[in-house]
Amino acid sequence: ATYGSAAEARRWVLPPGESEHVRGGAVDVGPPAAAAWLEQHGVRYGLCRRYADEPWHVELLAPAKGQPCPALQPHA
Repeated sequence: ATYGSAAEARRWVLPPGESEHVRGGAVDVGPPAAAAWLEQHGVRYGLCRRYADEPWHVELLAPAKGQPCPALQPHA
């Protein structure tokens, strides 16, 4: 097993059906310059970076108009 155990793997990846990627609510963005642009401008479109340790990961969180994205969670 690549991650050693199911519990260890779950620290890094979610099982199928539990990820916001599968539900259509998240996307990983690259190259880094594109992710940085989206972090600054994505709130206009309801897109927010969610995790401090994943600068490429963006979710459709749709804050109220004029409101900032929620504070970053430390890790996914």
